[in-house]
Amino acid sequence: MILRHRSPFYISAFLAVLIHTAGAIGMIFYDLDSFVRLTPANLILMFLLLVWNEGSLKKEFFVLFIVGYISGVVTEIIGVNTGLLFGNYQYGNLFGNKIVGVPLVIGLNWFCIVYASYCITKQIIFPTSQQRFVIAVFTGLLATVFDFIMEPVAVELNFWQWEGGGIPVYNYISWFVISGCLAFFFERRHIQSKNLFAPILLYIQVVFFIFLRLGL
Repeated sequence: MILRHRSPFYISAFLAVLIHTAGAIGMIFYDLDSFVRLTPANLILMFLLLVWNEGSLKKEFFVLFIVGYISGVVTEIIGVNTGLLFGNYQYGNLFGNKIVGVPLVIGLNWFCIVYASYCITKQIIFPTSQQRFVIAVFTGLLATVFDFIMEPVAVELNFWQWEGGGIPVYNYISWFVISGCLAFFFERRHIQSKNLFAPILLYIQVVFFIFLRLGL
């Protein structure tokens, strides 16, 4: 019964490791462009695995997803079109359909990163803490560190491009504030997530982007 209960986690972890390993090797040693074009499909698949590992889906999870997705897309729209958030940058065409210059799929990326960071904070760093501000700060820090690791690789792969070529510090400040605010909202909803795959997914992606930073 225990093995059956945990089977979504084991299957998801295996698939995530396999896909990210194959992707990293393919990008570095084989055909970079062909493997990069699979990025949107990979993002959607990882999101679906995240949802699968939520177990009994409750209304609260969908509320978090909707708020996280919309917040990500709206802040990106503001950022792309005004430069008031993150700095001056533009998305390429890799991620498909856009709304006001922002790929629709990018909201999934925002939710997955912030939710996984939140789960790590709640399950591993502060498993018994009820202090919303502390949870929000550490979630924001984790999400920002992940963005710091990912950002140069994303630029190298032409996910998006910064005006002038440099990544502004303001980008990381905005990441910290926005992801921290989302985590504070999650905590106000009294979420008790037992999603074991969410932390593993973030760890896998950290290793993936570090590997690409060293290899590209």
